[in-house]
Amino acid sequence: MENTESKSKSKSKSKSKTESKFFISLTTSPMRIGNIKKTIRSLKQQTIKADGIFLNLPEYFERDPNKQLKYKIPLWLIKDKEITIIRTKEDYGPATKLIPSILNNDISGNDYIITVDDDIIYPKELVATFKLMIALDYKNQNQNQPNKKVYCGHGIMISDKLLPKFSPIRAHNARTQLLEGFGGACYKKEYFEGFMEYFRNCVELHRACKFADDLIVSNWLWRQNIPIHIVHTKNYSVPMWFRSGKILDYGKRNDALHAGAGNVGTNIQRYIIAKLILSKHNLFFIPNLSDFVMIQL
Repeated sequence: MENTESKSKSKSKSKSKTESKFFISLTTSPMRIGNIKKTIRSLKQQTIKADGIFLNLPEYFERDPNKQLKYKIPLWLIKDKEITIIRTKEDYGPATKLIPSILNNDISGNDYIITVDDDIIYPKELVATFKLMIALDYKNQNQNQPNKKVYCGHGIMISDKLLPKFSPIRAHNARTQLLEGFGGACYKKEYFEGFMEYFRNCVELHRACKFADDLIVSNWLWRQNIPIHIVHTKNYSVPMWFRSGKILDYGKRNDALHAGAGNVGTNIQRYIIAKLILSKHNLFFIPNLSDFVMIQL
């Protein structure tokens, strides 16, 4: 695993070689690591247990201008046998929730990675919901030419204007142009072959790309012709999380992983910058909204 060392404390359940495993992957910041117990507890209390939970932490927190902010990992987290802590030499920005798991050799290309945020109490049906959606899709598709799909709990549609507007989309099984990671997202690892070169190319173009991870990841998926579908069910409903207080208070502060990153503005401002930069270099692959309506038909 590139630039990583693992404090491995849990073993995956033995399964047949052909059966995909499901892993949960997340990150946090040095300022918030002491607050994530409720999120971690929700990830452990799933109706269908994940095959592993990976907490990815860089050696230094790059968003600190002096690069001196270190992680003080709580003892309760160190002792938790259900959590595997992955330390990386590089800080990939908010994409640290995903990239170390892409590079993790303990996760095969046939396995699924469920990324989540560090400030939400996730429903106990998180794993079960994504697993069911994939099973239903597999049942209904051509087994010789299986469809590639990504599922997420919340998405955004982008207007075609030079300075685009962003509108949320939550209809169950609808396609979305851009996924939003806080709602949870489920990817097959093999979808990310070649992703690191693309990611580094995007980051070299503008710093905003590093901190607009949802747009960068969505753009990569569309480049591979992998559509993104919304999950919105009785047991898995992002709007219900807001109404029932599942979005924790510290998630609304300006030290959130998506906020104040490298002085590149708000989340939406970074999306706009990244879209403009990628479009300028012919690297923007998300379909236009007008084209996207036709794709939906």
